[in-house]
Amino acid sequence: MKRKLVFLLAICMVFSLMGCGRSGEADVAKVKGTPCEIALIMKEDSVEEDPYGQGIWNGIETFAQSNGVTCQWFSVGSDDIEDCKETMNQAISEGARVLVVGGSDFEQAVFSMELEYLDVSFIIVDGPDMAENSDAEAMLHDNITGVAFKEEEAGYMAGYAAVMEGYRTLGFLGGKELPSVIRFGYGFVQGADAAARKLNVDQIDLKYHYLGHFQPGEDVAELAKSWYDGGVEVIFACCGSAGQSVMEAAELSGGKVIGVDSDQSDQSETVVTSATKNLPKAIETILTEYYDGQFPGSQLIRLGVAEGGVALAMDNARLTEFSKAEYEELCRQFSASVSETSPQNGLAPASPGPDILTEEIAIVNEIPTKAVRVSLVQ
Repeated sequence: MKRKLVFLLAICMVFSLMGCGRSGEADVAKVKGTPCEIALIMKEDSVEEDPYGQGIWNGIETFAQSNGVTCQWFSVGSDDIEDCKETMNQAISEGARVLVVGGSDFEQAVFSMELEYLDVSFIIVDGPDMAENSDAEAMLHDNITGVAFKEEEAGYMAGYAAVMEGYRTLGFLGGKELPSVIRFGYGFVQGADAAARKLNVDQIDLKYHYLGHFQPGEDVAELAKSWYDGGVEVIFACCGSAGQSVMEAAELSGGKVIGVDSDQSDQSETVVTSATKNLPKAIETILTEYYDGQFPGSQLIRLGVAEGGVALAMDNARLTEFSKAEYEELCRQFSASVSETSPQNGLAPASPGPDILTEEIAIVNEIPTKAVRVSLVQ
């Protein structure tokens, strides 16, 4: 795909450097009917309800405020493709020239509109899903780009840290069984297994379940509490807003939580760390490209540890055994697998990054592990 290598190199630089584009204060629009240039299309009623949507909106809002452009979010409220198209049409009619959508659920609506609105640029976050949609790559035209993350790397580090911290009974609670959520979970299993092998731990028990949704509720809290009361020490809550219910259960049962998407340490004392995706910086980077006349159309860009796309939140982590130095060494291993540069600052060369299985595995029980025993909870 055109300019892919150049853009991947550029994105690393932009992650560390801010300040491109137009200057001035933004007129940030949040009221429907107010003209806007950049629109976020989402399902939640408010960006504050979901850490995932909040991360995307933060990137849009930061860029808008720094560059004197207007932005607005629009709520769809359903999975129906016609509802999605109607909401996108509304945004375009109110002046939007860049539409940002979060999640592969929106991709069919985008694909049905991209040729109708050639003067509008579309950004699909966490999509399109090439594994599920064999035609997706052919449908990426010059006015559409996809941004995906290597969630398996963040999940791997979360599982690795959990076992290194001393936890031996783990839980993974996913929202919908989407590719990004699956990658988090598969990485979590493999990272836990790698740490167990490093420590010569014979067995790690791991409960694994998808809720089928991302909404908080008593059902989520009850399930999480039953896990904690049954011996699970820490749950990787990869389930959006439903993670709040997991935290409530952890507070009642004395359990621990690993957050997702953003640093969730401020939401509960039970959060020991979070597997984060650098949603704001990814969005800011692509918007900068757009306003510089270099929109990376027709590309699917994947960002991992080496590109600054995913990480563990260590600054506010409540970990006592897994150190920041160990985390940094793990990051070096991932970066070494994609870097051809010599080590800097006198550091020894890192060993090759972990080889994490993802799309080729049909179900989590097919992941080859030595120590981790996965129990699928129906």
